[in-house]
Amino acid sequence: MDKNCLIQRKVLRSAVTKTISELDNCIAANDFPAASLAFTKLEEKTKRLFENDELVITYLSSHPDPDTDPDTIVENELEQNETYRDNFISAKVRFQEFSKIYEQKTQQLDISPSMDRLSINLPKLQLIDFDGNPKNWFSFWSMFQKIDEDPKIEDDVKFAYLMQTTKGKAFDFVQSYHVSKGEYKTVIKNLKTRFADDKMLIELYVRELLKLILNQSHNMSFTDLVDQLDTYLRCLENLGVTKEKYACMLYPLVEASIPEQILIAWERERNSISRNSTANTHDLDLLIQFLRSEVVSAERLRIAKAFCAGEKDKNKTSRQKTDPSRDLSSVTPVPTASSFVTQTKSERRESNIFCLFCSKKTHRSSDCFTAQKMPFQERKEKVLKMKACLSCLRINCRADRCGMSVRCIVCSKKHFPILCPNLCRENENSFSSPSKTEINSVTSNSSSGSTDVLLQTLRIRVSGPLKTKIVRCLCDSASQRSYINRDLAEFLDLKVDHPEFLKHSLFGGIETEKIKHFAFKCELQEIRGNFSCEAILLDKEVICGTIPKIIDESTTTLHMFSDASGKAFAACVFLRIECDNKVKIKLVQAKSRVAPLKKDPITKTKNEMSIPKLELLAAVIGTRLVQSVKTSLNIHSIQTFYWTDSKVVLCWIKNSGTWKTFVRNRIKEIHSSSSKEDWYYVPSQMNAADIASRGCNAQTLFSLCWWEGPIWLKNRSSWPDTKDSDFKDALELATEVRKPTVTTNLSLNDSDSNFFEWTKRVSKFSSIVRTLAYVKRFLSNAKSVANRQKDSLLKGNLSEKELSKSELEILLFIQKETFGKNRRLIPPNFVVYLDSDGLLRVETKLFSTDTGDYFRRPILLPDKHELVLRLIEETHRIHNHALYCLRGIQALDLDLNDMQNLRKRAKHLHAVKHKLKTRFQKEYISLLKQTSNKVQTPLSVGDIVLISLDNKKRVDWPLAKIVEIYKGRDGVSRVARLKTQSGELIRPIQRLCRLETSGKIAEIMREPITTRRGRTIKS
Repeated sequence: MDKNCLIQRKVLRSAVTKTISELDNCIAANDFPAASLAFTKLEEKTKRLFENDELVITYLSSHPDPDTDPDTIVENELEQNETYRDNFISAKVRFQEFSKIYEQKTQQLDISPSMDRLSINLPKLQLIDFDGNPKNWFSFWSMFQKIDEDPKIEDDVKFAYLMQTTKGKAFDFVQSYHVSKGEYKTVIKNLKTRFADDKMLIELYVRELLKLILNQSHNMSFTDLVDQLDTYLRCLENLGVTKEKYACMLYPLVEASIPEQILIAWERERNSISRNSTANTHDLDLLIQFLRSEVVSAERLRIAKAFCAGEKDKNKTSRQKTDPSRDLSSVTPVPTASSFVTQTKSERRESNIFCLFCSKKTHRSSDCFTAQKMPFQERKEKVLKMKACLSCLRINCRADRCGMSVRCIVCSKKHFPILCPNLCRENENSFSSPSKTEINSVTSNSSSGSTDVLLQTLRIRVSGPLKTKIVRCLCDSASQRSYINRDLAEFLDLKVDHPEFLKHSLFGGIETEKIKHFAFKCELQEIRGNFSCEAILLDKEVICGTIPKIIDESTTTLHMFSDASGKAFAACVFLRIECDNKVKIKLVQAKSRVAPLKKDPITKTKNEMSIPKLELLAAVIGTRLVQSVKTSLNIHSIQTFYWTDSKVVLCWIKNSGTWKTFVRNRIKEIHSSSSKEDWYYVPSQMNAADIASRGCNAQTLFSLCWWEGPIWLKNRSSWPDTKDSDFKDALELATEVRKPTVTTNLSLNDSDSNFFEWTKRVSKFSSIVRTLAYVKRFLSNAKSVANRQKDSLLKGNLSEKELSKSELEILLFIQKETFGKNRRLIPPNFVVYLDSDGLLRVETKLFSTDTGDYFRRPILLPDKHELVLRLIEETHRIHNHALYCLRGIQALDLDLNDMQNLRKRAKHLHAVKHKLKTRFQKEYISLLKQTSNKVQTPLSVGDIVLISLDNKKRVDWPLAKIVEIYKGRDGVSRVARLKTQSGELIRPIQRLCRLETSGKIAEIMREPITTRRGRTIKS
């Protein structure tokens, strides 16, 4: 082993470095074959380099350099070897990532594996997106199935493809799963269950066949019809609904969707096939083959007609070139009255158009200008003579069986305006005028006798990039630009061509400010497709709208009246209009409601609500009525007057007091809809809402002129005028004043939190307090030294004041850290207030005690804070583990303690306790009243008793007489049947209180008293 291994290692290292650079260049150039070749060379050279490194290490170990430490040489060599190994691993990872990306691109460009052999550049295959519509499932799955079944693609990559090829509801469904290998199969399974269920798809395509049957009268080309039938049948066959099994069901559906002429031809074809053929072929297969052949024939006929039409156009063009006078396209059309007639909504083909009145095929019967000059009776006879329908004007149709939806714009009956007797009568009257002046001017034909203006409109087809819609456009000859509704532009997915800023000039020369519009480019087509053009339209949110009636708000006012009674509350709104020195008042809107009942939280009984609160509810619905009227009539700036006969409600509204929740919420709603200055007082006898809250009969309602409003409202001098000082009723308002509560704003700064981090290293709460006190003393002394105030330096032991301040600061920190972040931690039933030191204290029920605030109003502290737990633990230890439950086996026997070994203090306490007990028995217990056991006689039938009730006072207990007593199995009377003023009821004996005794009163026998002379004294 010689030095050749060192030279060989140098050459190999240089070759490896060059190969890595070559690989990076190939990856940057996106050349996969060259990169693959470079990586193969890199692997071979790296393998040889690693083998040579082992030889070099062996050589250096056997031939050490006397000037250098051999361990150092070997260590340096190993570090260099690891560097080249790391470079090789990095290059390998880069190549693997590049190859994976290249494979994904190859699979995306070429799904079929057989296309790998093609050397030509084919266009990229675009996967079909699935939007969640079951009709698009087969077209989507037919392409995506290649990716799903390809074993070379990993599941997470398939999941990514699935998310790229879905949109709408399907994308939301796929996105709900996590992108991972294990979730892909679950997503595919659930996706098929959700959108590709076989039963659901079968029902879908059967309904589509039924749609073709129901919509066969619409203008659908025969080619499109056959293509749709073929598509639906193939989809049903893929779902298992084969022609062999379900031909009997599918054949009538397909046959019913064919036009009548094709169906006649098919019947002839089927008869000829059945006569000439003996093969057992289903009628459905024969029908499909026949329809396909008809499509081919129709396509050939179209090509032939197009060729003939092209030749005619060429001849016509050549004739026009030779004779320019024949070019009718350059002639300006003469405006006639018939051009102003609005087209009907029918979309028939030109070949089916036929006029019953003039026998022309250029217009429909309902648009005939000649018929409009005929008398009504002549038109009707013409229609009956042609055996046409009087409703739809179609031949071979009867009016009583006509299914066409036609409505006259004059009388709203089922016929065209041309057959309207009202319109014809007006026209005849206008024609039969006394003046027979000949009118030579061209006038437009009016199809309505009303005063409404009919605008000129046209139905066209607007096409976007993907969607098409038939719309009705408004023709404005005075407008210089064309506009499109913004909603229609969004529906057609039109792209913005460019923005424009325009000023709109209105009637009278009024100009608006510059308005930004977006220009859209779209295609406009005639309904039948005979003409089309491109147009640039500007967007407009609202093109046409209704103009409300102009109301002079300066002479118009709204008046709201509210009132309440014990049974209901109501509000009404009147509109007052001053015009030509006259005042008109009309009722606009009114509403009344039944008064709610207030539930007592203790007795759970429902009581009537107070009258002031009901008046407040009436004021609330009154403000809502006013807002509704203003919105409906579009009179938001009108002057409004709010009238109420409750001074309490007026005081609530005009004063900003702290009311209770019920009043506060409703006053807030009233202030949001009205102003304080708009509320006025009206006496009860002048309140218009009084009749709505109390009710009345029809005769009284008629006599009060409810619809015209109060009479005093017409003259402003008769309006009531009350000062604000008359509205105060302190006794009534005091019941609704809310108790004041103190709201504190606790916040914790980062500096405070960091300052108290050291407390975690101290175990005792008293040590924390003392440490903080020393820190504060140090800061105070440092300030004193800086200010040269050495006389104020604090020395010696800590004072009580210093300890109290430090303890106060710690408690403030605990409250800020806990309740400053989340105020919800304070229990809702606690009455919390802020004391002079800034601490949160709890208001307890111990008001009459002589103890200080520390006992009656304790400090609010969290139960799980670290500092609070240390305070509790230290207090627990100071009191020698008080309130600690010892187990019975660990407790010492108190009998072992000898009375002689107790301290003098314990003996003294025992003596004091004994003396107190003795004095208590002699001086207090002897003064207590002694009660004897009275023998109560049981209740009997006929006794008069009081029935005890918990929800009533004793004076309100009802009287009753015992009718019958029921005894239990043990012979004890427990229940009695009673007779009261209103009826009989059963109550337990414990609820009965005796008033009188039914037995006889025993007489007390006394010995007669006699005098000295023997005379008896009467007692």
